[in-house]
Amino acid sequence: GSWMPIEVNIEGKLLKMPVDPVIQSGTTLVPMRAIFEALGAEIKWDNKTQTVTGTKGDTKVELTIGSKIAKLNGTTSQLIVAPALVDGSTMIPLRYVSESLSMHVAWINSERQVYIAKDRAIEGTTMASVEALFNKYAPTYKGDRFAEQPSYTAPYKAGKLSDGFMQDGLKAANLVREMAGLPALVLDANYNDIAQHGSVLLTATNQSTHTPTQTAGVDDSFFKKAYDGAVTSSLASVKETNDTNELYEGIRILTSDTGYSTLGHRRWILDPSLQKIGLGYSSKVDPYNKDIRVSNILVRDMYDSQSTDSSYDYVAWPNKGYFPVSWLPQGTAWSLYLNPNKYKLPEPAEVAGKVTNLVDGKVTELIPNETPGFGVLYDNNGERVTITFLPKVDDSYFDKPNAGNEFVVELNGLYKTDGTPATIKYTVKLFAME
Repeated sequence: GSWMPIEVNIEGKLLKMPVDPVIQSGTTLVPMRAIFEALGAEIKWDNKTQTVTGTKGDTKVELTIGSKIAKLNGTTSQLIVAPALVDGSTMIPLRYVSESLSMHVAWINSERQVYIAKDRAIEGTTMASVEALFNKYAPTYKGDRFAEQPSYTAPYKAGKLSDGFMQDGLKAANLVREMAGLPALVLDANYNDIAQHGSVLLTATNQSTHTPTQTAGVDDSFFKKAYDGAVTSSLASVKETNDTNELYEGIRILTSDTGYSTLGHRRWILDPSLQKIGLGYSSKVDPYNKDIRVSNILVRDMYDSQSTDSSYDYVAWPNKGYFPVSWLPQGTAWSLYLNPNKYKLPEPAEVAGKVTNLVDGKVTELIPNETPGFGVLYDNNGERVTITFLPKVDDSYFDKPNAGNEFVVELNGLYKTDGTPATIKYTVKLFAME
């Protein structure tokens, strides 16, 4: 809530300050000495001119109390809020100073926390490259969800979704696949129709299942197609909003798969051989809250057109490199699927490893049949054999992931197809995006 004090998170560690930060006109002000020194800058204070100068390498930042004019290496710019004396402390604009010293800055609203970090390359990614990826696949559609309206009463009609609405859903699917290093998907018109029938049936008959029953008024041909949709699709439910991004949000939820021990939804959408999907959508007024519309989203994932790409080594979620903390809900299991053309199937009794948090030095040992959340998930409904684990075990379902945490994952007890032992090691750095 707004009563919470503002925190400053630098590379995963909270900055200790003599006074709490304050917000003025949307600008966060922090004590000058605390922030400059935390970012490795030398500080000079000119009492006569009321000017503070921070120097780091070839970069010089100059700020004056009461003045909205700031200087970066002699070049002036206009601040939204001037530095000020607050309760005897000299307070300066956090974002301007941090960005002037070439730091990544983001506001985490849910935590009332400013996240600051150096954007160094990790596993071939940077924070800037991941943000660019999210911008590339950002949902943009604002029109009607339906090109043809469905009918939720007899005679039932599936209707048809607007192309722009479906494209936003496809963007989300291709975002997570590109993050994981997988080829893009395409929408299939027949799959869309089957998924749409399934979604409308579930909404119209108040069912939430992959094996719906045929109720009165639902004719055989409609039910046959709808049942096919429900039984071959991933199912998500989200609240309808004015942003028209329900399909995008549904894909995000399915990929996180938080609370589902088999991770079946994630394993489907991140299957390397998947090429085509279909999307279905329908909504109704929430029976418990008349001010809310809830939706049923179906993503039909079928393997009748399989890719033969075998160049990848493994598929991890969260993926290696930088990963946005907002896409890692509390308690989400991590997963890794090995390319069967390169590795033998992992044996549950042999796979072991550890996860090291470089920020606090804590190590989670991954021990077969002992570490909670660690194990091998076998084929259930066409999903690939997958190793799953949690980056930390103590209170892992109660502690939120923190921006700045940097985890090194190491898995051993694996074997290449020729029988030679193999170890997989990669780094995941959580960060906050704007």
